[in-house]
Amino acid sequence: MKRFLILPAAAVVLLCQTALAQAQYTIKNVQPVQSVVVWGTPRTYPPMTYGGTITYSSSMTVSTSYTATVGVSAQFVSAQLGFDVSKSWQQGISFTFNLRPNRYLTITPGIVYTRFYYEIWQGNRRVGTGTALRYEYWTYKTS
Repeated sequence: MKRFLILPAAAVVLLCQTALAQAQYTIKNVQPVQSVVVWGTPRTYPPMTYGGTITYSSSMTVSTSYTATVGVSAQFVSAQLGFDVSKSWQQGISFTFNLRPNRYLTITPGIVYTRFYYEIWQGNRRVGTGTALRYEYWTYKTS
């Protein structure tokens, strides 16, 4: 048995207009403009008399995102840029560190993103701009 979804005529028109409008847009002039580091919560380890080795483990939420000055969907921007601009997930990390004798060690995890700038075109006219963050890798800093 087949099932059909019946939508009011106004909803169908709106869906068609939205799909048509986005079909007419293209994204051009995509440029990586900067690296962005989002730092997590620092963790400090107390001094050990003879030093030693510690294993640092952590997890952070990684989130890609986008902005646009005209109404384009995340799916459209993702397809045009080649990466998902609306994804979020937990990412685990683990590093081993050598502690020097009688020294504190503070470790701060970070997530590195690349920010891209792009232009939104409709035909031969630029109608908007936007930015998108793409996840690159984990990093950390110590002090």
